[in-house]
Amino acid sequence: MRRRFRLSRSAMVLWAPGAVLGVIVAAELLLPPADAVTPDVGAKARVEPPPIVEMRKLPALDAFADIGARTIFHASRRPVEPIKQEAAPAAAAANAAPPPLPPPPPPPPLPNMTLVGILSTANGGSALVSSPSAKETLLLRPGDKVSGWDVAEIADDRIVFRHGEELKELTFPTKEGAEPRNGAPQRAGRPGVR
Repeated sequence: MRRRFRLSRSAMVLWAPGAVLGVIVAAELLLPPADAVTPDVGAKARVEPPPIVEMRKLPALDAFADIGARTIFHASRRPVEPIKQEAAPAAAAANAAPPPLPPPPPPPPLPNMTLVGILSTANGGSALVSSPSAKETLLLRPGDKVSGWDVAEIADDRIVFRHGEELKELTFPTKEGAEPRNGAPQRAGRPGVR
């Protein structure tokens, strides 16, 4: 028994417009347009030259000097006044060397702090300092700022503070319990701020 090939209704709906569209496209591509003019092979083509345009002679550039003197950027369109000679000394003064800069101000004083403890880790260190005046304990790491001073280094026995080129160290207090004072002159052998 032979099976007949049948299209379903939805396939027929899609196939029919596609076939019609294909025929239209083929006709457009293969047939020449209806409004195309076929040239007569026997007749000679006649080419007309373009029309001759007469060129006017332009005036000399001196005739436009007034335009250059009257600027379009001023409402009065009057010639710009020349710069007076008084401006020359001011320009010479501007080229002179600037006055020297004043010396930088001294660094702010490091607050009175006591080194309580240091924690050394593989990632760096941390330090605990207490401030009797503020009645608080701070946890400091390298890069932190305290009263304008940067924590430059935390070693096993001290903290190094930096302000510009100046360095100060804070060490553990002495065994007598004396707290070091920042900025105070230190005696030999006494730990504290140096």
